[in-house]
Amino acid sequence: MKLQERDRQILRRIYEQQFLFYEHIERYFFQGVTVQQSRVRIREMNRAGLIRKESVSILGSRRIIRLTPDGLELARQLHHFDIPQLRRLDLKTIEHDAIVTSVALRLHELWDGLWVPERALKKEDYTQIPDGVFVFQNSNKVALEIENSLKGRNRFLENLNKWRFTPMRLVLFITTHPKIYSALKRFIEQGPGKVPFALVDWDQLKNGTPTVWCPKGELQIFDRSQF
Repeated sequence: MKLQERDRQILRRIYEQQFLFYEHIERYFFQGVTVQQSRVRIREMNRAGLIRKESVSILGSRRIIRLTPDGLELARQLHHFDIPQLRRLDLKTIEHDAIVTSVALRLHELWDGLWVPERALKKEDYTQIPDGVFVFQNSNKVALEIENSLKGRNRFLENLNKWRFTPMRLVLFITTHPKIYSALKRFIEQGPGKVPFALVDWDQLKNGTPTVWCPKGELQIFDRSQF
């Protein structure tokens, strides 16, 4: 099988995020192409021994796409750093992890930064481990935190305070529900003022380039390739 650049990108993203859903591949790698055509290419990569499909009972008919040993070896050669791979996915966090993947893929369309997933971050360098970090050519870093469930106020404020010791250009919270957005907005206003926190709704980001809210006003950060 002759690999196309799109195939390499798919292998890289599976390597980074541990898995992809079909909808990730169809939306972010085969834009303007029919679902049938995208499925043909997935089958070709499967027959070539680079990817495998898994069924998980809690997901019903949705299939997970992961790397085979050959696909993993190739993906490591294509990537900047080593990312430990899970033998088994954590089913308790799989929906959250899928959203993190969607966010990372969406931001790859808007930014030119290097995405560093959570499992590749060196824990000794971070007092608070985010879901991932975009690192730009000018060395600026934007940490991403995907909020798919509402944490209690005290717990959230405790996590905010930890960011005082990890220098970031921005810590961007991405919420999946209006109630979570409203609660986090209140919490961030009560957090440490010197840390650059911002907030955006995932539904708006998924289909557009919205402004983000921060305590000092609104920012437009999705209309530029470099942060």
